[in-house]
Amino acid sequence: MDIGIDIGGFETKVISKELDLKFYGEFFLKTPNFSNEGDFFSFVESIIEDKLNKISTINISIAGFYDHLEDSLIFSPNLNITINNLKEKLEKMFSKKVFIENDVNSAALYLLKSKKIKDFILLLIGTGLGCGIVSNGNLIRGYRGLGGEAGHMNYIKDGKQCGCGQKGCYESYCSGIAIERMKLEGLNEKEILEIMSWAILHLIKNLVVLLNPEIIFLGGGVLWHHKLFENISKEIKKEENSFFFSKIEKIKYDKFICAKGATFIKEFLNA
Repeated sequence: MDIGIDIGGFETKVISKELDLKFYGEFFLKTPNFSNEGDFFSFVESIIEDKLNKISTINISIAGFYDHLEDSLIFSPNLNITINNLKEKLEKMFSKKVFIENDVNSAALYLLKSKKIKDFILLLIGTGLGCGIVSNGNLIRGYRGLGGEAGHMNYIKDGKQCGCGQKGCYESYCSGIAIERMKLEGLNEKEILEIMSWAILHLIKNLVVLLNPEIIFLGGGVLWHHKLFENISKEIKKEENSFFFSKIEKIKYDKFICAKGATFIKEFLNA
């Protein structure tokens, strides 16, 4: 059995993939506040301790910047923790093979397996704005595993402060965090929707010109609970005769998409 654990800023989702490649036993729980790395390891232990004898691999999807070269969770604004030698410590702790990947990259791996499309971009608009890029059937994650962070590309010079430390990131204008900030600034729902729509459209157009994907998949809690997709698709359709055009598709809501995708990390690394 391969266990997939998606550790997000607010919730952690857990799922098991059996030998028949089907998923079972999904459940979720609140992600606690981590005061130190010991809290993090105790939390993971509490999830898998009663299953440890049945587990072949532990596969973790995490909201943050995980450096594969240094084996370090170097930045995670919503988890508020950094951990050096993360994979090494988990493998020593549980005596199991451990695989770790960014949450949206994990979701992209699940789409790669389930959709059979080899060139696509996934944008998940939730608490933050995450991006996963697949080109010619390969996950693009860069030299240290930190590539594909399109939500932290610059949108507006000296713009709104982002949790990553930069100013003017796309995430600062199209995410759950951005919505809460704009509400505090006194903007109404129509104004917020317009700002978010133009930010994500601007990002999509840049990504399409740069990467020429067959399709852009859009998902995430903010997209599913707002009229964002309708606004975006209306504008994108106007450009269907352009050289620089990719289809867009709203993916089906799946709370466990990152946890499922995490169970394919090993397969991706061995490809």
